[in-house]
Amino acid sequence: LMQVTCRTNDHIFTDFILDISPGGIFLETMEELFLGMKLEISLQFKHHDERVLVTGNVVWLGRNGAGIRFSFSSEQQKEMIEKLVEQLV
Repeated sequence: LMQVTCRTNDHIFTDFILDISPGGIFLETMEELFLGMKLEISLQFKHHDERVLVTGNVVWLGRNGAGIRFSFSSEQQKEMIEKLVEQLV
């Protein structure tokens, strides 16, 4: 369980993620999201001082939230997220 801050084109909200993998997250939210929607997601990992900003797209919608697939800005960002997620296990 990790609190995250998300931003769309015109809205900022804070919710929780219940599941994270190197490729994306399950965002538990009551916010109105739609398939293909782009989000900027600010993550705070344990044992990592700085918040990590990553973009993602809504790839599926469920009753209690949405599946978000990360869109990495670089190979370095992808590798950093993979390393931070591995440390959570």
